[in-house]
Amino acid sequence: CKVIPPLMSIANVSHIIDCGSGQGHLDRLLSIIYGYKIHSIEMDCDNVESAQIHDTTALEYLQRLKMTQMEHQDLPTKVNCFLKSGEHIDEAIETVDGQKVGQHLLLGLHACGPLSNLILEQFATNPNTRALVLACCCYMKNGSEKFPMSEFLTQRMPFVLSREAKEVACHAI
Repeated sequence: CKVIPPLMSIANVSHIIDCGSGQGHLDRLLSIIYGYKIHSIEMDCDNVESAQIHDTTALEYLQRLKMTQMEHQDLPTKVNCFLKSGEHIDEAIETVDGQKVGQHLLLGLHACGPLSNLILEQFATNPNTRALVLACCCYMKNGSEKFPMSEFLTQRMPFVLSREAKEVACHAI
């Protein structure tokens, strides 16, 4: 949580797009504590439904204790969709929920395998993505054609890691 406010300030943005938001625990905290406008993207509809329930419960609890002035519309917006390579995330959000996002910080906490690649692609190609916070995992779930992503490594030397080596890289023993 503490790394995000300075990045938001440096990038001069007030929106966050969280890819693979799961049940929305981090997004909920960031919206309640810092007041950020957050779009939570999750492909699993059960996680989206659970996040909405947790959001409502947390907000009602804080309102009952008179600890917040927030309203339900101030909580993270849930977007249930599957991200694809080549499409801009902010355009996908606009298509699904009609909201225009503009410049934003892109967030991926425990972005598993190919999702990390999509998030990195967005950061590299989407002019509205001004900052990135990414905690990758499960490298071994990427196909060999997707690793390494770096042109520097692929053009200068044969660079191959086995599935086991990729797993050790993300699940330290």
